[in-house]
Amino acid sequence: MVTLIDMSLIQITESGYYKIADPISESAYSYYGTIGKDDHYRLCNIINDSITNSNPQERNYDLWRVMFKAARLSGYNEMIDETLELNSDIISVIQKHYFENNYEEAYRLAKLIIEARPDSGSAYWFLIRSLIHLEKYGLASEAITQFQQFAPQRDILFLRGFLERKRNNIDKAIEFFDDAKRHGKHGVALFREMGLCHLLNGDLDNSIRYLNLAIGLQPDNSYVIDLIALVATYMKNEHEARRALEKLRIIDQGKYFHRLSRVEFAFGNIKAAREAASRAVKYKKTIPFEAKAQLILCEIAVGNIDEASNLIADLEKKHGNIRKDIQIGLLCRLKIAKNEFEDALINIERMSDHNSKHYKIIKRDILKSIVESGLFDSKELLSYQQRADELESQIDQYYEEHYLTNYDIYL
Repeated sequence: MVTLIDMSLIQITESGYYKIADPISESAYSYYGTIGKDDHYRLCNIINDSITNSNPQERNYDLWRVMFKAARLSGYNEMIDETLELNSDIISVIQKHYFENNYEEAYRLAKLIIEARPDSGSAYWFLIRSLIHLEKYGLASEAITQFQQFAPQRDILFLRGFLERKRNNIDKAIEFFDDAKRHGKHGVALFREMGLCHLLNGDLDNSIRYLNLAIGLQPDNSYVIDLIALVATYMKNEHEARRALEKLRIIDQGKYFHRLSRVEFAFGNIKAAREAASRAVKYKKTIPFEAKAQLILCEIAVGNIDEASNLIADLEKKHGNIRKDIQIGLLCRLKIAKNEFEDALINIERMSDHNSKHYKIIKRDILKSIVESGLFDSKELLSYQQRADELESQIDQYYEEHYLTNYDIYL
């Protein structure tokens, strides 16, 4: 084996398995011909035994892809049925990855299932939502179109609404969710999304109405309780926000400390917000982007500039271009704190959407900080003030009032 590896005839995969080098496998096919159904059947049995006897936490799911393909090519219905029964095991793993914010792995495994079972609704559901979280909107839209061939219209409308909400097209999202509801879609996920969208649009009555419907169906749903705490914070009702937090503390410690940090931050308790944010990033193997971003915001607010710088560098390294405008916004906040105003003005222009409220508020804050610093001559300061005033006129009062409260939504 060592000799074959040295001669590049055998390769070791990333997963630690051996494979015949591609040029050699092509030559082997040419010489021996393609393998028959019996060979596929035996291969499928061997892989099935290997998977069955392995630790579920250590299973390599690339083997599943080979096994599904071998089962299909074997033509034996019994073997196909046996391997397809394992789909539910992988779906459970996908679901686990998805809810732990490990969207790359959820997407990879869901794609594996769809290759074997193109009509797997559960796999498509998680694949599409994972792609949306990864901001691969084009691929998500294509997958929705494929899913539409056999999925109920209500599910397609819901997914399109979810896609638009993540794109921050809130009015379009509400239209899709309303259509999904008219086509018979109900349940916690729909009501939660509708509650969030109406909150973002400033329609607190409808937001509360839908969240009450959701909590009525599932009183211990951590996502809904989290949003209830957010709505209470919007309404500056600290008592109700903390009541919701107490429920969240029992159900999901990671979400609890993140939301606690947001609540403390909104009510001006910055040190307590930082303490909660530092605990929020310790509760999950895959730390959510918003939890990291909240900690950065807190470190900047308390003056821990070096720590904030390190966290921003780590955020970019781990998340790449995901929520890039938010990453740039945090970097600009850091630059303001360091009085590096020219760098802040250069970086703010890297944002993709110059019409967003997020862009306008941060740029205005940079300009205001320049004016307040007094570091430039009077003519320059007047120019900066005029530009800040122009942006101020473009920021609606509702958004301005709740910007720091709902900042995590835009994370």
